[in-house]
Parts: sequence; structure tokens; C-alpha cells
Amino acid sequence: MNRCRRTPATVVLLSLGLAGCLYLRPTFAPRPWDRYGDAGALRVHGAHPSTAGPVILRALEHDPKVADLLATEGEPDTLEVRGRRLEPKRVILFYRRASAGKPRRIVLDPSNDGYIARMPEPLRTRRRSARATRTQPRTVKAGCTDCPRPQPTAAQHLECPIDPGRDDCRAFCTAGAPFDWCRR
Repeated sequence: MNRCRRTPATVVLLSLGLAGCLYLRPTFAPRPWDRYGDAGALRVHGAHPSTAGPVILRALEHDPKVADLLATEGEPDTLEVRGRRLEPKRVILFYRRASAGKPRRIVLDPSNDGYIARMPEPLRTRRRSARATRTQPRTVKAGCTDCPRPQPTAAQHLECPIDPGRDDCRAFCTAGAPFDWCRR
């Protein structure tokens, strides 16, 4: 009988202690971005609406602060979700295409009542210095106009936009390649 009286109190104390030590919302009420913590860049602009990037962006639009930001800034090219499994996730929006304005990123920090956006941060662009162009003569290689181009597999079509630095993805990035991951 003594044991039955202690059990509810023990369960309550353990629950409170566990809730104080861990961020449990991803376990009991996960949001779309909770599954993609530290997964790298997720394509948004031009991606199929059912892929991770657009799904996360639509979920973020339900937060009024983020909806106002997206109405002003527009659709990002990619986004990254940063944070481990049981941590609040930080979302970073990247704008790189010319039609979106100057290259920039916007960090969305988690708070108790949604996300708080930081000021846009400019992204560094790759520029060749005038000195480098003067010292190195520009050579143009003659391309093979009637050579067939290698085509990526279905798996590479899905994975290369997320991880464009892989060797098998970079192999498709020849002059005039039509793939989005080659333009980064």
C-alpha cells in the first residue's frame, strides 16, 4: 500500500524533472522542420511542393511574424534547419538568385511564441579580382556540340540539390549544364 502512494508522486516528479531538462515538443508534437535538423540545404525555389523545403516554408508561413517577412523578402532559394533532435531548431533562409535581389541570408531564431527574424546578412559572392584576370590569360575550350551529355539517376536528381558538393554530382557540372546544383 505504501508503494502505491509513492508511485504517482514519483511519476510526477520524474516528469517535471525530465520536462525541465529536455525540449520535448519535437517528440510529442513535431513540426515539419524537426525531422530535418542539421540535414543541410533544402531547396525551396523551383522544388516540388511536396518536398521538404516547400513543406517547411508553408509551415513557417503560419507564424504571423514569418509570414510578414516572407511577404516582404519573397521565396528563398534554399533553407537550412539547424539543431539536434531534442533542441529548438534555427531556420536559415538563403536568397542567391539574381531575381531575388542581392545575395543574403536571414536567420530565424526560435522563441516561445514562434520565430524571430534577424536582419538580412549579405552573402559573399565569388568575384575574380582584376589582378587575377590580368595575370591569367583567358582560354576557351572548344566544346563537343554533338556529344551526348551524361544524365543523373533519379536518386541523384533528389540528392544533388541537397548536397551539390558530392563528386558524383559535380561530374554533371560541365559548361552549360542545366542542373540547379551546378549554379552554386
